Amino acid sequence: MATVESVLREALSLAPGDRELVAQRLIQSIDAAVPEEPPPGYDAAWDEELRSRLERIDSGDAVLHDLRDVRRDIFGRTD
Repeated sequence: MATVESVLREALSLAPGDRELVAQRLIQSIDAAVPEEPPPGYDAAWDEELRSRLERIDSGDAVLHDLRDVRRDIFGRTD
C-alpha cells in the first residue's frame, strides 16, 4: 500500500494542471463523505455560540484584532 509521503511525492511531480485535477478529486472525495444535514442540535449550538460571542463583543470583554495585523502576523504581509 502506498504511503502518504509516496503519494505526495508522486503527485508533486505532476504538471500543474494534473496536480489541480488531483486536488479537485481529493476535495470532492472529502465533500462526499460529509453528511448533507448537520447533526441534531448543531444549529442551536452555533446559535448559542454566536450569541455568546456577540455578547462578549458588546460588553467589551472580547479582544478584537484588525485583519491587517492578523495577516501580518500569520503571513508577514497585509494585502
